[in-house]
Amino acid sequence: MTVSEKTLAYKRVILKLTGEIFRKNGDNLNEEAAVVAAREIKSIHDLGVEVAVVFGGGNIVRGRNFVGSKFLEPASADYMGMLATVINGLLLHDVLVSLEWKRG
Repeated sequence: MTVSEKTLAYKRVILKLTGEIFRKNGDNLNEEAAVVAAREIKSIHDLGVEVAVVFGGGNIVRGRNFVGSKFLEPASADYMGMLATVINGLLLHDVLVSLEWKRG
């Protein structure tokens, strides 16, 4: 279903998602949960809206949990959180591609 651009309230959106949406049944990276999220995002895109997605990485690691560690520097904990975000992005990307996502 295509919606006329005149009826869209926004042509572009930024969607901030917690990494927790990928957590299911004890798995930190559950493909079934990723498919649900990807289908929702794709449905917005299919309306003609450009969608940017920003993820958290809390389903994998939370850097703040290492605050005060005698072995881990705060910057390293932050880097671990950033890598978790990248991992979530890679999962979502591949699921979207499998759903025949088309880049504009």
